[in-house]
Amino acid sequence: MIFKMASNPAVKLTLLRYGMVLSIAILLVGCTEFLGLLSGIDLHFYDLALRMRGARESSIQIVIAAIDENTLSRLGRWPIPRRHYARLLDFLVEVKAVGMDIAFSEPSEDDAELSEAIRRHGRVVLPVYIDQRFRISSPLEIFNSYRAGHIHLEQDIDGTVRRVFHHLEYGETIVSSFAASLYRIDAPERSFEKSPPSAAVISQREPMFINYYGPRGSFSHISMADVLEGKWPKGFFKGKTVLVGVTAPGIEENPLIPFSHDRNRMPGVEIHAHILNNLMDGNPIAVLDGRIRWLAVFCLFIFSFALFLRLGDLRGMLIWISGLSVALGIVFALLSLMNIWAAPAALLFAVSLSYLLAYVFNLERMKRLLMKAKEDWEESFDTIQDAITIHDRDGRVLRVNRAARETFGEPLLKLLSDRCRDFASTPVGAFPPGAPDVPEVVEEIFSPELNRHLEIKSMVRTDDLRQFAGMVQIARDITQRIEAEKNQRILEAQLIQAQKMEAIGTLAGGIAHDFNNMLAAMIGYTELARFHLPEGSDARAQLGEVLKAGERAKMLVQRILTFSRREAQEFGPVPVASVVKEALKLLRATLPTTIEIRTDIRSDGKVLGDPTQIHQILMNLCTNCYHAMLDGGGLLGVALCDTNIISDDPGGLSPGTYVRLSISDTGHGMTPEVMERIFEPYFTTKEKGMGTGLGMAVVHGIVQAHKGRITVQSAPGRGTTFDILLPRIEEEAGLVEELSAPLMRGWERILLVDDEKPLLDMGKQLLEELGYQVDTESSSTEALIKFKNYPDRYDLIITDLTMPGMTGEKLAAEMMRIREDIPVILCSGYSERMSAKKAVAMGVRAYLLKPLNVRDLSNTIRVVLDDPFTLGNRG
Repeated sequence: MIFKMASNPAVKLTLLRYGMVLSIAILLVGCTEFLGLLSGIDLHFYDLALRMRGARESSIQIVIAAIDENTLSRLGRWPIPRRHYARLLDFLVEVKAVGMDIAFSEPSEDDAELSEAIRRHGRVVLPVYIDQRFRISSPLEIFNSYRAGHIHLEQDIDGTVRRVFHHLEYGETIVSSFAASLYRIDAPERSFEKSPPSAAVISQREPMFINYYGPRGSFSHISMADVLEGKWPKGFFKGKTVLVGVTAPGIEENPLIPFSHDRNRMPGVEIHAHILNNLMDGNPIAVLDGRIRWLAVFCLFIFSFALFLRLGDLRGMLIWISGLSVALGIVFALLSLMNIWAAPAALLFAVSLSYLLAYVFNLERMKRLLMKAKEDWEESFDTIQDAITIHDRDGRVLRVNRAARETFGEPLLKLLSDRCRDFASTPVGAFPPGAPDVPEVVEEIFSPELNRHLEIKSMVRTDDLRQFAGMVQIARDITQRIEAEKNQRILEAQLIQAQKMEAIGTLAGGIAHDFNNMLAAMIGYTELARFHLPEGSDARAQLGEVLKAGERAKMLVQRILTFSRREAQEFGPVPVASVVKEALKLLRATLPTTIEIRTDIRSDGKVLGDPTQIHQILMNLCTNCYHAMLDGGGLLGVALCDTNIISDDPGGLSPGTYVRLSISDTGHGMTPEVMERIFEPYFTTKEKGMGTGLGMAVVHGIVQAHKGRITVQSAPGRGTTFDILLPRIEEEAGLVEELSAPLMRGWERILLVDDEKPLLDMGKQLLEELGYQVDTESSSTEALIKFKNYPDRYDLIITDLTMPGMTGEKLAAEMMRIREDIPVILCSGYSERMSAKKAVAMGVRAYLLKPLNVRDLSNTIRVVLDDPFTLGNRG
């Protein structure tokens, strides 16, 4: 059922429209995300998901030594003297690491003291940052015993920090993030160039979504002044990681985080604490693989579109809302339970877009249905071929359709009105509610006024009280049906004849392959036998006659295929005289004896064309001439000669030699008005059923396709003459010499593949007679195995097309995949699915049609081997 629907052109068009719209929509979703138009939505949902998840317990192993208002009030205004940092480091000797989120880029009188404290401590991370000139700025050179870590926090378009890049790269130097340097304090440090070249390009690597543990204050904040004043014992800090940074307002611009509002921003030092905690717990936010996410987007988009298209508006809207809710629930669950972030904006946009597209398609479909229903109701009377009339209770005509008004006219209207009045005059009474259908009368009559047989269906109209209110009558002209019944036997005979012709075509195609294989064996073994007979012997001459008979049989098969229209013809040299003679043979058998055929063939020239189409020109024109002489008989003349065209030809033909084909009759002739329209499609002067009006239009099109010209001369009572000029082509020089030239030989090794054992043996002997080394295989599978084992052994592959297991087409493709330069010749008795163009397209060097003669085979082999880049049909 699905395949039947898909074969319907309307269904194909609808599916194509759906496919194009869906493809554009998917591309739109992808481009929208690529351009960052959905990033704001994704970021909003990311923040919402974190807030819905809520705060989590942070690590007690991380402590923030805050430079807060208390510290500034007791140690001095910002920046505080650096000796206090030296004191702090001396106090925190038992900690795991100290990260100082303070830029020491300007010199100070306490630098030496701080540098010595950093050296003594040995586990200090100092910040590296990107300055306003987009260069890496590092601490002063006096500080040389620290580990570097960049404090760059990437802010999204809304100013919120959600990610950190663990590596900054410039030149050959890599700087880890501040938190990563603290986390890997015991690992060997990468080399760090403190003064990078000014032209270095800074790249960010290893992005990580920060898994925030909560809003500001999620980690322990201890005033730096309290630490220096000994309010916290040293044992409290043992084994912990201490981050030193500014938390006092007004000194640094604190960024936003997903948990914060505009008034509750988080200091940078605390953000680094969250990042460090992620590394210690191994729970950063992992981003769902893009391929998986886009696969989900694509599948859900297609599924949603199909579902919305089927369910309609209301149910589709409920499903749409439910689907969005479920998608967001899954996204939030992945983030809360598995720390996996799947950006939902593209998914939500795709689902919403699918709903919108389905809604538009449904609206369009409903609009088409409503418009069609409206047109059907408005035009029902005029589109129905039967005559329809509506009468009131008095028989007056209320409304008629076009067929009743124009085709039948007043006589029918009078007839139907009289019938309505006759019915109204009978006592019908009322039709009780619940009664069966109101009366309906069908009658066949013959109207002498109209001279037609009519079928009249009369239906009663009733009012609200079920009283008689008039009639609706439908009159159908059944004259043709009655006449058609008389001619039914003739039509059945024509159908049987058409089926016979179709069977001939099917039979021709079916036997062509096997018959050509038989001819191939006959011709091949005959040529083998001739190899071993002396020149001039009677037996050799007799076998030559066998070869001629084989060639005639080969041409007979080609003619049968051409006649049955199962063999596609391409333009090539066509001997017009031969085509004319073949056509006249058919005509002589079909024309009556009252028509004499007179021929005058004085040209043996060839034209570049299709013999089938030239044959059709002759048949169409001669049939027209026959119809013109149908009543009294006459003379049908067919002449063929050569003529020269000069440069100023009024018909627009190029100068040169042309073959002139003239077809004339002694029929009734044509008027000038008819001659002007003779080549128009569907124009005909014949009686109905005698022609379609396409014959002359087809002839005109064929002549133009052959770059020729057709003219007509006629007068009433003087017959008609058609003149056709087709460009003559000269036969290639050396063709005659080629037929008598010695056979081309060689020495190369050839692999011959054919499932027909007689053809395989015959081919092997023929090729060996020509000097070649031949290996044979009757199985295409075994041939492929042999070629795989010894791909460089063979210089040429000759394979049959139709073979069991693996066709020659597949075998050639596999061999050329193994060895691209291997030349292949493909042979076939007959195939509807293979042609020379297809063979060339797949890389086959020559395509030969069986049966082959030894000269064609030897010439083709040498052309392929000597000029391996020449592709084409040599058959």
